[in-house]
Amino acid sequence: MNVIAAIVFPLDDNDLKSKFEKQENTKISTIKERVSLWKDKVASDWYWVFDRSVKEFSTFRRQIVEQTAKDGFVIEFVVLCGSDYVKVKRAPVGAWSCEKIIVSDISRPADFFGPGMATPKTIEGYKDWKKVDFDIGHLSAKARDDAAMVLARLSFISLGILESMREEGMDIQFPSCTWHPCSTFHLDAISDKMDELTDELLQRFVDESTAIWICVSETNPRYTIRFIPANVSVKPISCTLIREIIGGSSKSDLVKALEGLALNNDLVVKYIGGAT
Repeated sequence: MNVIAAIVFPLDDNDLKSKFEKQENTKISTIKERVSLWKDKVASDWYWVFDRSVKEFSTFRRQIVEQTAKDGFVIEFVVLCGSDYVKVKRAPVGAWSCEKIIVSDISRPADFFGPGMATPKTIEGYKDWKKVDFDIGHLSAKARDDAAMVLARLSFISLGILESMREEGMDIQFPSCTWHPCSTFHLDAISDKMDELTDELLQRFVDESTAIWICVSETNPRYTIRFIPANVSVKPISCTLIREIIGGSSKSDLVKALEGLALNNDLVVKYIGGAT
C-alpha cells in the first residue's frame, strides 16, 4: 500500500447536531471553525482538510479518480480511523465505500489488542489476524527515493543560508556547478551520505512493515483491516475527554488544561467564548 496523502473529513454541522441533540448545554462548533483548528495550527503539505458536505465529497472523489486515471494513475481511498471505530464485536465492512481500513491504537487503547498480547483478538466478521507481507524490493526503492529527496532539500537549504550570508555582506564564493544549484562540495557530501541514509530508511521501513497486522473479511476477501500498533505509552485523546475538561475547567485555565489534547487550544477557547 503506497499512501501518498490524507484527507481529514470533519462531520457536517447537521450530523454533529444530531449526534449531540440529547445532550444539554452542548456547543456545536461549525465545520468552518473545526477546519480552522487544523489549518491554523497544524499546516501540512501531505494532508488536506475537506471543508464541504458529504454529498460534495462524493462528487470530489469521483472526479479526482476520473481525472488521475486519464494520466495513468490509480487512486484508491482508504479509511483511516481510531480504535473506537474498530472493535471485537463491531467493525465496518465497506465503510465510506472503501475496501480497506487502517486502524491504530495511537490515540486510545484498542479492545482487541493490548500489553502482553502476542496477537490481536479476532474481529467478528473477519478472519484471524496475520502479519502483512512486504516487498523488500519496493521498500528498497522507496528508501532510496526518500533519501534522495531529503538530501536534495538539505542542499537547497544550505544554499539558501549561504545566499543570505552573502546578502548580508559576507564574502561567500559559489563554485561553478553545471546541473545543480549548489557547490560541488555539497554534491560530494550528499553522495557520501546517500547510502548511509538509504540503509537507515530501509531498516525503518522494514521495522514498520513487520509490525503491521491484517485481517480479511469472511464474506469478501477484498475487504481488509490493517492494524498498526503504537507500541508506545500514549496519553488517551478523545473528543469526550476534551468536552469533560471544558465542562470542568474555568475559562481562565482552559488554554493550559487543553494543551497537548486539542489541535489548537487557543482557538478552541476562543470559539467557546473563553479568554485567550
